[in-house]
Amino acid sequence: MDAVEFTPDDFYDSALVRESWLDRHTDVFPRALAGECVVVDDFLPRAAAEHLRALVRADEDWTRERVEHDDYRDDVEHEFEASTGPASALFTRVALELAATSADGADGASLFPSFTASRYTRDAARVGDRIGIHDDFAYAPVELADGSMAWHERRFAAALYLTADDDARDAWTEADGGAFVDHAVNPARAILPKFNRFVCFEVPRSHEVRAVETTSKPRLALFGWWYAPTTLWTSTKGDDDDDDDEENEDDDDDEEENEDDEEEYRDERGEDEDDEDDDDDDEEYAEAEAEAEAEAEAARESHVAKRSRTRDRDRSP
Repeated sequence: MDAVEFTPDDFYDSALVRESWLDRHTDVFPRALAGECVVVDDFLPRAAAEHLRALVRADEDWTRERVEHDDYRDDVEHEFEASTGPASALFTRVALELAATSADGADGASLFPSFTASRYTRDAARVGDRIGIHDDFAYAPVELADGSMAWHERRFAAALYLTADDDARDAWTEADGGAFVDHAVNPARAILPKFNRFVCFEVPRSHEVRAVETTSKPRLALFGWWYAPTTLWTSTKGDDDDDDDEENEDDDDDEEENEDDEEEYRDERGEDEDDEDDDDDDEEYAEAEAEAEAEAEAARESHVAKRSRTRDRDRSP
């Protein structure tokens, strides 16, 4: 089938996809869970891959991502262009079906795929696009069907390369740069971004994308992750907030008790003024009042400190 005539409906409604294509890739996630960086050539039916590449080539909504290395912010140096155009949405649908049929041991039905198109280039004025060594470990809030938000973690990562291969001269070579490098093995393994090559691995895994060297063609791909539900921050944050609320309530009770003590001492002072031993009683009251005020001040300081710690945790990721 010609790439121009190919549509998403053809891809999802065909027996090729439902029976043949998905059945051929049921081992992707089990192999990744076993520690392998999975590489599959000719991953999609040729027409499907060419259709995605045509969509990425025609995309005009690119955003340049450029970040310097920063240990404090845990930022990894990278520079490339990204887009969430039609190709991203189409491949995300493919990724959803792949997880449902392949993710043995990873609860594929709960995996949430999210993919983005990327374009790596180089020109005479700058170093080629690249990504430094990193492991993809991250968390993100995901909106559920009922509108609520839940924390998810990256469970699997993948890239589908859509580089040129219109003829032999266009095919990506080692001299073009832009290789995916797997640093989880020794020696490190360089994987060229060959057209319709699919790379998948379990997160975290140390890897990088070397700088593109060629100025004659872009390195095109679809990359992203399957997210899995996690309770790491949701439950911890909730428990901390509940504990803080209980502590703050206790502090409020302490302040009320101290205020009652102060009123009681004031009442005692009023009665003592009518007694013959006014001087002695006043002195006793003054000591008691000072003690009560000190206790109240200590309670207020503790209350403020605990609320401050609560706000700091709320700002934490």
